[in-house]
Amino acid sequence: MGILKTKVLGIFFCKSIPLKKITIGIILVAVIFAIQKPDAHFNKQLFLRYLLIILTFFLLNSLQAQTASDSLNVPSQESNLNKPQIKKHSPKKATLLSLVIPGAGQIYNKKNWWWKVPIIYGAEAGLIYGGVFSLNEFNGFRDAYIQRQALGYNIDKNYNRYQSETLLSIRDSYRQDRDMFFVYAVVVYAIQVLDAAVEAHFVDFNMNENVSLKLQPQFFWVGNNITSGLQVTLKF
Repeated sequence: MGILKTKVLGIFFCKSIPLKKITIGIILVAVIFAIQKPDAHFNKQLFLRYLLIILTFFLLNSLQAQTASDSLNVPSQESNLNKPQIKKHSPKKATLLSLVIPGAGQIYNKKNWWWKVPIIYGAEAGLIYGGVFSLNEFNGFRDAYIQRQALGYNIDKNYNRYQSETLLSIRDSYRQDRDMFFVYAVVVYAIQVLDAAVEAHFVDFNMNENVSLKLQPQFFWVGNNITSGLQVTLKF
């Protein structure tokens, strides 16, 4: 199938492709890494490459600009007095919900939650799995190195094939991987809180739907390689 390569091909002004198909492709990237066998080795660079693409599109979607000079409908004071008061959407509540339960703020906002929540939990599951996997490997090589220094050999024969310096090097490598995965898990958590807060501020805006700017990820095949791009749709 060839080596997966990711590059931003450019900006395309064209008709929007179905969002469901894009979402399925994005969720699969996270799920594939989340369900690997315990003894599987992570392709760290490939995982992070696709994760960063997903997070970029994820945040850009929340910052979509749907503005026009005459798109805001400002009702008069008399009409406001005659109309019943409508409970405003609370950005504070959306933020607190996402702080307590990741994805809850997106569900409260009721905007694109059906594909954002799976991405949040898919990314977190993959990162936590990678962190736990690296932690277990780090503990194993750490204990093996300590045992080698004390006894001159390892009881577990799987470690006897490594030199002491190699055990130390692999231990340090897994420690870096462990820290990296857990840091990225915190980053994903922070981004989903930020997304919920930003999205909540736009819920009560009455925008003219005839003018909009939409950003969407796009994945497609070029030869034997899968590539990604950013599709920008300007509607007016």
